[in-house]
Amino acid sequence: MTRAPVALCVSVLCGLVVALPFSVYEGSAPIWFSLAPVFWLAARVQSRRQACLSAAVFAFVWTLVDFSFLWHLTVPGTVALSVYTSAFYVAALLGVRYLARRNPVSAVFGVAALWTLVELLRSVVPVLGFPWLLLGHTLLHDEHLRQGADVLGVYGLSFLIAAVNAALAFAVPAARSEIRNSKFEGKGQKEKEKTAPPPQVSFFFFRRFPFPSDFGFRVSSSLTVAVLLLGTYLYGMARIADIAPRLAAGPPIGVIQGNVATKLGRTGKQLDEQLAEHMAMHKQLAAGGDARATRSTGGDARGTADKPVLICWAETMVPGALNADYWGTDFADGVAACGVPTLAGSNYRVAADPGQPEDEARCYNAAYLFDGDGKEVCRYVKRRLVAFGEYIPGAQRFPVLTFLRSITRDQYLPGETPSRIIAIPLHAPPRSPPYQGGDTGGVAQWPYHVALTICVEDIHPDLARDAALAGADTLINLTNDGWFYGTFGPRAHLQAAAWRAIETRRPLLRVTNTGYTVAVNPLGAMELLVPVETVGTGVTRLQRIKAGGAHAAEATGPQTLTLWWGNWGTALFFGGILLASVLIRSAPPQVTCNKEDKSLLQ
Repeated sequence: MTRAPVALCVSVLCGLVVALPFSVYEGSAPIWFSLAPVFWLAARVQSRRQACLSAAVFAFVWTLVDFSFLWHLTVPGTVALSVYTSAFYVAALLGVRYLARRNPVSAVFGVAALWTLVELLRSVVPVLGFPWLLLGHTLLHDEHLRQGADVLGVYGLSFLIAAVNAALAFAVPAARSEIRNSKFEGKGQKEKEKTAPPPQVSFFFFRRFPFPSDFGFRVSSSLTVAVLLLGTYLYGMARIADIAPRLAAGPPIGVIQGNVATKLGRTGKQLDEQLAEHMAMHKQLAAGGDARATRSTGGDARGTADKPVLICWAETMVPGALNADYWGTDFADGVAACGVPTLAGSNYRVAADPGQPEDEARCYNAAYLFDGDGKEVCRYVKRRLVAFGEYIPGAQRFPVLTFLRSITRDQYLPGETPSRIIAIPLHAPPRSPPYQGGDTGGVAQWPYHVALTICVEDIHPDLARDAALAGADTLINLTNDGWFYGTFGPRAHLQAAAWRAIETRRPLLRVTNTGYTVAVNPLGAMELLVPVETVGTGVTRLQRIKAGGAHAAEATGPQTLTLWWGNWGTALFFGGILLASVLIRSAPPQVTCNKEDKSLLQ
């Protein structure tokens, strides 16, 4: 057994190591081994109480470090979020304690399935669901392994990482120990083993049947995990070889990164300056861009001179409420003067209650699309609000909670309607002739069919999946991470969001206020369009997967297994693995005794 002080020290150390890939380390190396000691402690410490304490220390250290980008906004809120998130992992590690003691199969695959199911549950639980800090997120920079996300989503990669750690914790050490001990066994002991009945297992209602020994289970489990890891890598190689030659760049899209350090209480003059600076960059892009301030994806530097078919501003970069304040009128006039369709984030204000202060009027967080004449084409409002950041859950139903205030003063209401699929260039009919604007190099550029998300909606797989199934072949997200200026918060947001491109095999364009403004292609390759925390513009040609046949240049949205599975299918798959591993149980050991032994036992 492990002494309590040692267990706590190991838990703290592992929490710090696990936190690295989610905050500052660009890679996944620490995550492949740093959970193994935590799994081992959960199973080996003397009491359940001690296991719970070690698990709580590990989870709290990990989550507190990785949520530290929120400290400057709210210390109590950061601690509360860490405690809430830790509770899921404490429950998972207590489950590990049970599974590791049941049989060698559940100790590896049951543990991995349980961990994955807890991640999935934490991501979809109503109101507080937040798919952040998933193990699979750390593989974003692994070109080959990340391709597996189109099978079971990022959760499938979390399963793979958890299985490797479980094998390191339970299967590999035990197998090595048995091999070492077998070298010192006498011939008499070996003869007893030969005459002993073969080990048996029972599987639910099926009859008992001979099965490999625990040693065989451990070896086969370790080999199976190794085969899964190798298979995922080879699958990634095959997907890259299949998709990379079929990627085709579309029409140019311009982006603006204003680099505004977001905070409450900004003056009208500051907001006027914000709009004026954005409009100046907007005019520059509409005129064909500035080679000193732009970058073009797809390796074609000539794209910087193209006039974009769409210009995108980040979330809430049009100050106030576009439908109610003079900033909205100025914005529409500026768009009309430039003549380029524009997508921009702003608020949509609803009628305020009588006597309600103007700065606390209820509104929606919205994305507006304007055509080149400065007329509104459509509006999408954010559906997944951030609890305690944009609203207080249950405050309208339980007035006692009104003493709490969210960061944005509880102004925001959730939208209910999914984004419509928008053809860009505007009004392009389905299967319309290729776009021929700019220097295309002879490559046909079919219109984008775009679905919109706002802020953290891009970390929710179900929203991207629904958009893809509705006909979108391109995903655009408007984000304002200026609240976390100078922290690793924007990096963590990108790490959780970029997976939507791989899962759906559709490009994702993230237009942000302070960074990371990137174009992510269907293979997960990212092009940084504007350096982080700088003011600038960029032009990109989003890459989509070409179809075959007569329309070989037409970009399409392929159907991936992840789109078919959905959250329910993924849960059933890993739930089946967990159930199967639990229902396998070893038969009680059979001991033969001579007369002298029996007398000692009586």
